[in-house]
Amino acid sequence: MKRSLLAAIVLGLAAAAASAGRLSLPPGTSAVALKLDALKCRYVDPGDRVDVLFTYIAADKEWATDTVLQDILVLDAKPLADQVELTLAVPRRAADAYALAVKKGGILTVAARAPSDHEIRTLETASFRRLFR
Repeated sequence: MKRSLLAAIVLGLAAAAASAGRLSLPPGTSAVALKLDALKCRYVDPGDRVDVLFTYIAADKEWATDTVLQDILVLDAKPLADQVELTLAVPRRAADAYALAVKKGGILTVAARAPSDHEIRTLETASFRRLFR
């Protein structure tokens, strides 16, 4: 009896240590990792929600930015030298947008959301031409 109790405590401590600082993956989501410059996400912590922005050179040779993911849960934020690796819980139906943005080779950044803001908006592509009409 004492041995099984001790084993349960050790296993419980190991599980707690393994998940320290991380949140569990919500149903219907996939975990994806995003490495960013540490300065770009120094105010982002596990449990926060972010939008993922993709900046690229458009067909007209002009820089453009699209919000590719909105209201995404941050599961973990791991410091790495001058970068931070964010683990995000991305809805499975939106994981393809994330993968396409990574493949296209632009710049990915995150924008932190207010804790009460969960609204999904239809947004236009941002570009200098559109911003300064």
